[in-house]
Amino acid sequence: MHKKYTGVSNKLIIDNLKRLNQVFNNIIVRVPFVPGYNDENNVQKDIYKLLSNLKNIQRVEIMPYHRLGKSKYEGLGRDYRLKELKAVNKKEIDYLKNFGLECGIKVYIDAQ
Repeated sequence: MHKKYTGVSNKLIIDNLKRLNQVFNNIIVRVPFVPGYNDENNVQKDIYKLLSNLKNIQRVEIMPYHRLGKSKYEGLGRDYRLKELKAVNKKEIDYLKNFGLECGIKVYIDAQ
């Protein structure tokens, strides 16, 4: 899925996260939550399952999609390809905390 939307594999990201886990304690992983891209329950659960195997993950911070960059793109004369997406309300995705608990991962939902 990562390759489909970004054009590159997420292997390097995962490998780097594993290396960080060997060196540092209390790692915070930030994950964007974008409707239509990574909002499916199985995708979210897979993220927490992966992270549950890393002993030094303190928590996961979910960053709900917002539209704050839209005006910046317009000001630069660039096409904002996500203009049809609605911003995600923090309360709408509060259930992700339970997914994290199932995997032993603390999940924090970033405020907008």
